[in-house]
Amino acid sequence: MATLSLDLRQRIISTCDRGEGTQEQIARRFGVSYGMVKKLLQQRRKTGCIKPRHHLAGRKKKIVAEHHRDSQTPPAQTLT
Repeated sequence: MATLSLDLRQRIISTCDRGEGTQEQIARRFGVSYGMVKKLLQQRRKTGCIKPRHHLAGRKKKIVAEHHRDSQTPPAQTLT
């Protein structure tokens, strides 16, 4: 799923602050999930910021920089 732009995040939060509907109605209005609206409000409450957070989950890289460097070495040099 793509990251929401900061502008869209600000518009969602502003709409919630003005009380222009329930969180579910606001989610439908902006084409995002109810969970996303809830998450934005929770993130602002906890951190005071609505910027996208660094992606912390997911699979870790198997190939690190050292492996990548070794794979770029010409085969003739690795056989000596």
